Amino acid sequence: MRRLLEQVGAGPVSIYYDPIPPCRPLRTALLGVRLRDYQTKACDEALARRRCAIQAPTGSGKTEVASELVRRIGRPTLYLVHRKELLLQTGQRLADRLGFKPSMLGGTVNAERATWERDANPLVTVAMVQTLAARKQEKNFWARWSVLFLDECHHTSADSWWRLSLQCPAPWRFGLSATPRTGDAVRDFRLEGATGPILMTSSTVELAQAGFLAQPHVVMLRLAPTTYPSVDAVRDRVEPRWQENPRLLVTKGGALWGTAYRLGITDNSQRN
Repeated sequence: MRRLLEQVGAGPVSIYYDPIPPCRPLRTALLGVRLRDYQTKACDEALARRRCAIQAPTGSGKTEVASELVRRIGRPTLYLVHRKELLLQTGQRLADRLGFKPSMLGGTVNAERATWERDANPLVTVAMVQTLAARKQEKNFWARWSVLFLDECHHTSADSWWRLSLQCPAPWRFGLSATPRTGDAVRDFRLEGATGPILMTSSTVELAQAGFLAQPHVVMLRLAPTTYPSVDAVRDRVEPRWQENPRLLVTKGGALWGTAYRLGITDNSQRN
């Protein structure tokens, strides 16, 4: 690597390798679950690599794989999610598997959260990306983490996710997603830079054939286009004066999408 960098004009290059601290398993096994063979294999390979994006189908137990990695490594862990529902769900699942409540950053502060936080263990913290991106962290916040998880890691190409992944120097880094590749070369390279290369576990077909996932039965209902609102109808609902001045719609992308979804999906009685 040093020779290659110097050949392309980078000048004298020094390379430093940070020592990887030894693992300190938290307990002998996860609570309440026995890992399936493909989950154990994924944990073994991910731990050997130390950096990877774990690709596993929806319903295959990605959180159990993450819990096992947290258990085996036993080092301060930051687990990033992007929705409040995932924050609470992941926190509870980790608590069920590890035997203690992780700390949580993000979401609405209420009595239930306050009770949770009194018993929380700072060794593992589940945090929302939006919260960390908007809040200035105390000194040495990022330096404390040895393990980083990026849930739904296909979002990592977004600037907020990317900046946070660069701030965290954790030597163990894992992404979790059913569909980590986006098809955009730049976005996919960003993901690999943040986590490492893709680690395939098992496909949806393999898990369904093994009886771990339900066999789907899909029925397509084809409705007439007239059952959905037209673009002009959505614009009229959001901004009645848009035809006089189309620039009124420039800042109303969210309202346009929300109105289209409500009229076309939520309140569409013919479709539903």
